[in-house]
Amino acid sequence: GIDLSVGSLLALSCTIFAATFTGHYESWALGMVFAVGATTLIGLFSGCIISGLRMQPFIVTLATMIGSRGLAKWLVSNTTIAVGYDDKTQEVVKFIGQKAFVVPTFLVVTILALILLNWTRFGRYIMAVGGSEDAARLSGINVSWVKIRVYLLSGLVAGIAGVLYCCETHQGDPKAGMSYELDAIAAVVIGGTSLNGGKGGILGTVVGALALGILSNVLGLNNVDENVQWMLKAGIILVAVWLQLLGTKKTA
Repeated sequence: GIDLSVGSLLALSCTIFAATFTGHYESWALGMVFAVGATTLIGLFSGCIISGLRMQPFIVTLATMIGSRGLAKWLVSNTTIAVGYDDKTQEVVKFIGQKAFVVPTFLVVTILALILLNWTRFGRYIMAVGGSEDAARLSGINVSWVKIRVYLLSGLVAGIAGVLYCCETHQGDPKAGMSYELDAIAAVVIGGTSLNGGKGGILGTVVGALALGILSNVLGLNNVDENVQWMLKAGIILVAVWLQLLGTKKTA
């Protein structure tokens, strides 16, 4: 299912890291542990609810999205925490936020995901469950355990992204990641991942994310209204899904 909580989890990770680093603990390492640990646990919680109670992923991750955003705002009392502007935090934030750190981190996560999906048993299980849960279950795959681990990994990656976002923007913002869910859906659809499951890959998703990022930069440089950008992204999603449907009909 589609995980609608990634943007809110990014915001939660971002605020927890900033609050821990600039607050009582004053530790960037502890901030990372708290931030990534919190989002990973929430991902685990979502996976357990979806698998254990057989609830729709859309509904569960929608609830998680709302709850995580609310938790992020509550933790910092709806304020934004400045980080990286003093001697205590500047060096660490500058190091983590630089492209020489962000880009390799992105590549490492991409390579690990590529290996996971294409060269591990768990990756084959993910594709099988995405294609047909009933067929996967009849094949002896523990579908519930596969789904739980997928949502756990989603929370883990969102947590890492939140720490990077905080250091890049120099702020722990509970409003960070707004509409990132739309960007995530658009990236995977443009990259060829089927919303019906069972078809897709990391490389296609990376290409989709890069294409979407380039489009956003071009539109931003040309001062295109942000609301118009959202409408264009929505149109791109519809066109990409329609093209997938056409391809499916031709091969049928």
